[in-house]
Parts: sequence; C-alpha cells; structure tokens
Amino acid sequence: MDTSEFDQAPIPDGISSLLEEDFPEELKPGNGASLTDKMTWNAVEAVAQIGGKVDPDTEGQCPEIEGRTGETATCTVRYFGEEFEYRLEVTSGEGVLIQSTGTVAPLPLTRETVADHFRFQTTFEHVTCDMDDLVVAEEGVETGVVCRAWSPEHSALTTADVVASQSGPEFPNIETEYNAVEKG
Repeated sequence: MDTSEFDQAPIPDGISSLLEEDFPEELKPGNGASLTDKMTWNAVEAVAQIGGKVDPDTEGQCPEIEGRTGETATCTVRYFGEEFEYRLEVTSGEGVLIQSTGTVAPLPLTRETVADHFRFQTTFEHVTCDMDDLVVAEEGVETGVVCRAWSPEHSALTTADVVASQSGPEFPNIETEYNAVEKG
C-alpha cells in the first residue's frame, strides 16, 4: 500500500460548527435588517455549516415573504462557485420575528471537512479522500467519494464511502483491514 498520498493532520477533538465570527461582516445581517436579509443570512450560514468552511465570496438571495406561519421560500446560495438552494418554511411567528426550518439541496462537501470528519471517526491521523476540493452531492446517496485512513501503529487501513447529509458527511459502510503493509 502506497501511503505517500495520505495527508497527516491532528485528529480533531470533535466535529465543530462554524461560529458567527468565522464569517465576514458583510455577509451578516445588521441590526434592523429586513426579513429577507435575515433569511439570506440563514441560507448562507446553513450551506457553509454543511460544507464546514466559510467561502468569503459566498452570495445569497432570497425572495421577499410576509413571514406568515406555513409560508415557504427557496433561497439561492453561491458557495465556492456552485449554486445551492435553501428551502425554508415559517413554522411560527409573524412579520420579522419568525421561527423557520430549512434544508439545503444539493449538499456541499469540502475535501478538508470530509477528511476531518473521517479522521475524527477513525481516530487515525493519516487520511486521503478521492475528491475535488468541493463535491456537490444529493442527500442520502453515495457520492462516489471514498476516504481511506491509515494507522501505522496498528497496520490498519480503514476505507469508507461518503454519503452527504444535512449535518455533513457520513460514512455508513466503514471497513478496516488489519496487517496492511506500508509502501512509500
């Protein structure tokens, strides 16, 4: 097995979410922002949370709504050059003060985030995922991306297909081969 393609990085302490301060100020709605601006911020934040990293050039656009319970809207977010939809439904409230739920489709998977999630799940520092920097994926469907993690201490090679979800990458079919031999 050729281990030269594996990137070594520390195993994350956990799977963390992006914080509001991680985003550029110009993406955040200010005090007194309109409902449309607040919805746009929610859409941009939701896409970035799934992708696991901030694109400072992200752009979002949402239609105007009245903010009535049961009302729905579809926002568009451009994230690392790809377009994603954020579908929201107003679940309670009225006007500017509303509660809503939303889903992103398709889903963004970034190489760095997928690798970190796999590192955390396998507890191996050496990981490689055969993917571009960004993969656009459908929820719950195998993406064609395969990640592998190598543990020289255990001579173990762990492999898994990647599936996209609203909470980020998942690895439903993990297989580990012990006594794998390192070459490279």
